[in-house]
Amino acid sequence: MNRRKFIQYSALGSASFIVNLGLHNPQKADAFLFLLANPLLRLVLGGLGRSAFSFFQQRNQQWYDKRLEVQLAQREFLERQFTNVAVAEVRTPQYTVVVGSERRESLGKNAVLAFPRIEYDQPTMSAFSGAASIGMSIAAMYLRDNQRLSVDEVQASVLPRVGGGASYADWRDWNSTSFRYYPNNYSDTGVRIRYDAVEPRRGGFGIIEVTVDAYRPIAIPQIRVNYA
Repeated sequence: MNRRKFIQYSALGSASFIVNLGLHNPQKADAFLFLLANPLLRLVLGGLGRSAFSFFQQRNQQWYDKRLEVQLAQREFLERQFTNVAVAEVRTPQYTVVVGSERRESLGKNAVLAFPRIEYDQPTMSAFSGAASIGMSIAAMYLRDNQRLSVDEVQASVLPRVGGGASYADWRDWNSTSFRYYPNNYSDTGVRIRYDAVEPRRGGFGIIEVTVDAYRPIAIPQIRVNYA
């Protein structure tokens, strides 16, 4: 990270989100930075929605209480002590809803993204928390804004591939180093997310590295998370 030019966005609510100028310009960005002191759910869910879906509409509880696939996600969230659920309706061949939630952990907030489906009357759900959810959301924003991929291309690149009842889950927290990959529409290891817990303590930080197979392999600029 040679350049240190950052913009802080306050319009995203109380979440602190700092991103290099390159996200909104065609030149390569150097790094993204998150502070895990405040709610991240709005940023993670909204960033994915804006970049990966042509239709993305948040719904109220009256709407999603009637959806069996949302109930599936809610049950899983409650078992894992994730609260503050947000649901968005989407329109893709793969998914009709995306569900987000968050919980407070020792090192900061942890946001989860879930993709529940009813396939041949059987419920399936892929879910990603911590480094995986942030990595997925930032990758979608970077591919859309910096690489100029279309919404359909971003979907094919960052959303987990469906079929055959397969599901993928990563519920890990911020305390330990991890590596996760899942298939996209381009390859069986289409999204690769590595997380290094460099200083796993309050005031410390971790690094997320994401590589996505799209029309070619694309390395997303490094993501730094500051623990709070």
